[in-house]
Amino acid sequence: MKKDEEMLNWVSQYLKNLRKAKGWTLEECEQHGWHDWKYLQKIENGQNITLLTFFKLCDLYGVDLRLALEKTSSKRREEKRREEKRREEKRREEKRREEKRREEKRREEKRRDP
Repeated sequence: MKKDEEMLNWVSQYLKNLRKAKGWTLEECEQHGWHDWKYLQKIENGQNITLLTFFKLCDLYGVDLRLALEKTSSKRREEKRREEKRREEKRREEKRREEKRREEKRREEKRRDP
């Protein structure tokens, strides 16, 4: 669930950055065609949204939808790569620990049986 929350937070921040790049306040978004600035505030604070809402916001901000989707999917790919890297590092560390335990066990056995 944490990954989903991270992704949702990233999308929320992305949409907020698009609005700020336009130089618009939340309230000014209503002047440009958005129906409720308070709802937009919730979205920017991490409320889950539908894909249709995402499309509408991209249109409002004049962002090419393909570019926006590519950014979000590349973010997801990046997160998956980092997660796989963490798993691989964890496996390596466990392998090192196991090797160390085996080595200590061999040494202990060697001390008992000279």
